[in-house]
Amino acid sequence: QHYYFFISQTMPELDRAKGIGCCGILTIMAAVACTFASINVCNYIKLEGVDGFYSRSIWRGQLTYADTCASYKGSYIYQDKHWMRARYYSIISQIAAGGALLSTIKGMKANKGSTSIGATAAFAACLFQGLTLLFLTSSACDVYVEGGQGPATSCSMDQGAKLAIASTVLWGVSGVLMAISARLL
Repeated sequence: QHYYFFISQTMPELDRAKGIGCCGILTIMAAVACTFASINVCNYIKLEGVDGFYSRSIWRGQLTYADTCASYKGSYIYQDKHWMRARYYSIISQIAAGGALLSTIKGMKANKGSTSIGATAAFAACLFQGLTLLFLTSSACDVYVEGGQGPATSCSMDQGAKLAIASTVLWGVSGVLMAISARLL
């Protein structure tokens, strides 16, 4: 009874645990890239106002239509509890992402303990990256644009929010792959 995964058939020199772990590592690297990109881009949401479009993100955004991406420090934009929690969760998700990546790299030597820790960290990153989507329910869409141009007439997900969703899915998949790999070791 041999149960071969697709990776075992294309790379016969790898056993199943290492093959699944290899897929997990690739998924983790993609998830890390999406996590850091989603949090650090300026266009998490796109707001449309009377004068055009502008972007906002968890940490920075356009304060007026003519501005480039800037920090919210010193602005009078109200940040409600959902916005502030999304900020905290973004920090925790980046820490968990780093932990998952480091423990997975250490687990490449077929270390079951490191692979289990990597799976746990990947699931934590999945949870907290998903919780950064609380930003979509925050006051970011309700606030006025500085300069008195008026409130936004529509608010939609932009590149950052879509990357956060992709990152959440990738963290879940990588957590499952790393848990399977740890069990097979």
